[in-house]
Amino acid sequence: MVFVLTLTAGGKANLLMKQAIHFKPHTVVIVNENQYLTLKAALSSHLLWPTI
Repeated sequence: MVFVLTLTAGGKANLLMKQAIHFKPHTVVIVNENQYLTLKAALSSHLLWPTI
């Protein structure tokens, strides 16, 4: 079993979203501020710990 605490990305929001849905990390970090709200909305119903 794998436990992922944090996933990060510079700007590949689509890849980060797919990985976050798969691994259900505690925290997701994206550097690109323009993609933050879109990513947060897309992941809000999928994450076990929705800290974005």
